[in-house]
Amino acid sequence: MEKKVLIIGLDGGTWTVLNPAIEQGYMPFLKSLVENGASGILESTIPAITPAAWGTFQTGCNPGTTGVYDFTCWDQTTKKTSLVNSTNLPPTIWQILSQSGKRVVSLNVPMTYPPQPINGHLISCILTPSMKSGFTYPPEFKEELLRRFPEYQILNLKTIPKQCPSESRIKKFIENLVRIMTVHADAACYILQNKPSDVMMVHFQETDVIQHLLWKYLDPACPDSGLSIQRAVFSTFFSALDKQIERLVKTLNAMHRESLTVIVSDHGFEANNRCFNLGNWLIEQGYLGVNPEILNHPVKRQIRAKAAGLLRLMPFPYAQRLRGRLNAKNYLIDWNRSAVYSEGTSEGFIFLLEQGLPQRFDTAARIRTQLQAVTDPLNHQPVIKRIYLKEELYSGGKMHLLPDMIIEPNEGYSILGRYQHKKGLFTSVASGETPLPSGKHHRNGVIVAFGKGVKRSASLHVQLIEMLPTILCYMGVPVPSFIEGQAHVELFEKDFLEKEQAPSGGSAAESPKQNTFAYSSRERELIERRLKDLGYLQ
Repeated sequence: MEKKVLIIGLDGGTWTVLNPAIEQGYMPFLKSLVENGASGILESTIPAITPAAWGTFQTGCNPGTTGVYDFTCWDQTTKKTSLVNSTNLPPTIWQILSQSGKRVVSLNVPMTYPPQPINGHLISCILTPSMKSGFTYPPEFKEELLRRFPEYQILNLKTIPKQCPSESRIKKFIENLVRIMTVHADAACYILQNKPSDVMMVHFQETDVIQHLLWKYLDPACPDSGLSIQRAVFSTFFSALDKQIERLVKTLNAMHRESLTVIVSDHGFEANNRCFNLGNWLIEQGYLGVNPEILNHPVKRQIRAKAAGLLRLMPFPYAQRLRGRLNAKNYLIDWNRSAVYSEGTSEGFIFLLEQGLPQRFDTAARIRTQLQAVTDPLNHQPVIKRIYLKEELYSGGKMHLLPDMIIEPNEGYSILGRYQHKKGLFTSVASGETPLPSGKHHRNGVIVAFGKGVKRSASLHVQLIEMLPTILCYMGVPVPSFIEGQAHVELFEKDFLEKEQAPSGGSAAESPKQNTFAYSSRERELIERRLKDLGYLQ
């Protein structure tokens, strides 16, 4: 019998929240999958950031091969950043399966814009500039989708608040997310029933959004005063999520008895209490040089004050452009006095600017030693968990695109890489001193697998890079030689795996070519504004 796979992506899904929701009776269907299947930890990439993680999930390759570590990529030659997109990735699971004659469907999975040709149907992701963009494959599928589901949207960020909404507005915020999620599930069920596929993935971005903004209520350490809001989030959002998962699984099972359901997340979540301003520290230590820009010039100050009202009346594209100029960075980097450049909004990224290897490694060693000694004056706790050189984490043909040092903060801390004018080394998230949300990413995500041949277990520990070869193995598709991850064979019963396991060794020459793509200036403004509102960019 022909096997089918349904993959459900819960962006930022974490047992820290899902377990209490299950235990309190709000997610009975997920509970049944956990009890009758296999579940555990799905360990993310370093850094545990959406593009890096979902890029690795879809390619079976580490960031040294994908070249993707964040939503942007910094060019050391031009000193400019560009937004990443689907054309940055090597061949994905959708292309590999398509080449093997399998039919695929991908809905809202990050790093799928612009849509690439596949044997099936695709709706792209949060990196889609707008609903006016070509966000489907085949392109003509967009008309059918919007005709049948006129309320469909990638993510309605016009009604997503930049920071945690007030208690009086939380209900409206949750209802909006549930509405978006339900329409996504409606479309997914329609596609399941009308667009035959062998492997289908449905991704829910809403779990990430709600946890970023409402983590202070979802955290197990939530104070008693917030428990009523926590119950409201469980009873509305997570209960609705459970119903959408049930709909998808039952729709598939009604059509195909032999199927595999896999629920995955790209990372988990934890509290974000304090922010360490890495750029400011690098300036204090003499590694980074800046020249203050004269933004307090009296004429410029008057222009900004008078323009505030004008911006509300201008068409959006022009207002965005003017706003960007008026709010230009209040510093300029002096490259002649800089040994490094830093970025990041959760983990910290440092690029070493010296050209000679001895100097670069000496600088890295000094920074590593000094950073590991940094403590928070508020509680005298160390701020940094680990500091990696990229060679310690990655390998591959795009190593030159990655930051030289990746800094992983301790629990409760995040790192802002760029210099923060008039800010010290530390800012508090709770007090609003920094625009970052109260929840941040953790490396431990979730995995749940259910279906024929799956071995019952409650203690899985799977690497994200292992998921693609595992799915190929289940489908009987040879694993191409360019895939770096290994199939997680322990997921299946031994007899089932021996009978179904696919050989490996496909040729890298078989991989499809990727077309290059760059956002227009207007599209980039739209995406960057969206990512800043969600706390992903500075």
